[in-house]
This record gives sequence, structure tokens and C-alpha cells, in this order.
Amino acid sequence: MRAIPRFAPAENYAQSFGRQWSHFPRTQYDRHNGLSLYHDRFFRATRWPARMEGEVVVEAGCGPGAFTSIAVETGATVVSFDLSSAVDVNLRENGDYRNLCVVQGDVRRPPVRAGNFDRVLCFGVLQHTPDPAASFRGLVPLMKPGGSLAIDCYLELSTRRWWTSYYRWRWLTKRLPPALVHAACRAWVVASWPIVTALWKLPGDGGRNFARYVFLIRDTFRRKGLAVTPAFEREWAVMQLVDQLTPRFDLPQTIDGVRAWFAQAGLAEVDVAKGDNGIVGRARMPGHRLANSA
Repeated sequence: MRAIPRFAPAENYAQSFGRQWSHFPRTQYDRHNGLSLYHDRFFRATRWPARMEGEVVVEAGCGPGAFTSIAVETGATVVSFDLSSAVDVNLRENGDYRNLCVVQGDVRRPPVRAGNFDRVLCFGVLQHTPDPAASFRGLVPLMKPGGSLAIDCYLELSTRRWWTSYYRWRWLTKRLPPALVHAACRAWVVASWPIVTALWKLPGDGGRNFARYVFLIRDTFRRKGLAVTPAFEREWAVMQLVDQLTPRFDLPQTIDGVRAWFAQAGLAEVDVAKGDNGIVGRARMPGHRLANSA
């Protein structure tokens, strides 16, 4: 197994993610769960080509590597880094790819040289940093002239939805030991599961919304018409709840606010809109356009 260069202290604000992905190392992986959720989200959000041989991609905030596994399949050379110990899971799952380098480092101070990358990817990360705007600014210099950037972040909720979602509990759960919250999430999902699945079967959206807002459990697969085993569906619900309640930071943004990030960075071909994870933003660094850009 190759070594991971580490440019981050063992104690950091992303520790909860290291624990989370050590408990759910393969749950998100398309190749393990038989779905195409991350493949589809990757290409829908980035609009990048399926083949990118000869290009160099940096993935900021790779987590356990569910998107990494998609990026390396394009043939690009991929550098994936994350602040948490989830990089260990990434290397274990994707270390056989010779076009991958996994590094531990902070998105606020990327552990890579500026101006070296054809494409920059940052999904599921910015809202979990202390200052999402500053973290975004740290990504922009990584691109070569003409390079491509794709990011996403959570969309800020209305006041009504804020107080009927998991945010109403985060004031407490983010202060508790992640191991305790993890155990509580599992117990909650197991105990609630018979009621939640019954609510999902009710006609219309009333039962689904009630399950989501009261029990904090979403019908992620049924509403998409995806067939999964009950055990996997329940495990995904636990993972999702842990992901919502344990991070130290959870700072959703507005679409106008994210557009302002791109404008202030002087990027070209900016496209910011609602997307799979809330808000998706794409742009290019001014300069020569990539030969095989999508």
C-alpha cells in the first residue's frame, strides 16, 4: 500500500468525518452498492467529458473517495486530498489506480502547487469548513489558465424548513462526542424504521414529508424508483443522519452569495444554480480553453 503524504494535524475540525467514513467506508461507492448515484452526480454537476487522459485533476475534500473512484476512471491523473482521516479509506479503496495520489491536507491551505491543474473538483465540502467563501478562494489559484472548476454546497433553507429539519438539533449534536451521536443515530433509525416505512407508503407527499421532518429520515431511493435491499436502505439512513448531525460546521449558502464568490474571483463562463446537493457552481479560469473540454 502506498503512503499518504500528510500536511494536517491529527486533531482538526474534520475529525467527525474520519470517524464517519471509517464506519461507512463503502456505503456510497457505486461499485459496491450497484447504483450509479455518484457517477451520475459527478457528470451532471461537472459537465466534464467521460475521458480526460492527459489532464490533471485535483479533488479538494475527497472524503472516502466515492467521487475519486469516478474521476480516476476518466483516465486523468487525479490528486485527491482531505483534512480528515477518511483519506485512509480512499487509498484503501482506490489505491490500485496508478493515476491517483491521495494526500491529507486542508482545503483552506491546499497541499498542492497553484496553477498546476486542468480541473478542480470540490463536492460536499465547502459548507463544512469554518469559512466557505475563504475555502472557495483557496481553490481558484489551483487552476491553469483555461482550467475548469466545479463545486457544490448546501442551499440555505427558509426559516420554516430550518426549524423542521435536522438543523434544529445541531446546536446540541455538534457539541457531543461523535461516537455518542453515531450510536444515537443508529438506535433512532432502527427504532423509527417501522413507522417511517409505513409513512412512505401513504399516498401523496404528506407521509414522506412527515417522516423527513419529524423522524429526520428521507426516502432517498424510493422516490427515485431505485430498488435496494431494506438493510442497505436502513444503513444509508443511518449514514445520512450521522453526516447531518456530527460535523462541527454546517454553513449553507445562497445562490446569489455563491455567484458573488465566482464574480469576485474573476472567473469566466460562470454557471451557478440549484443542483443535487443544493447549489452547483461551474466556471473557467480565463485563458486558453482546454482541447477536450465538454
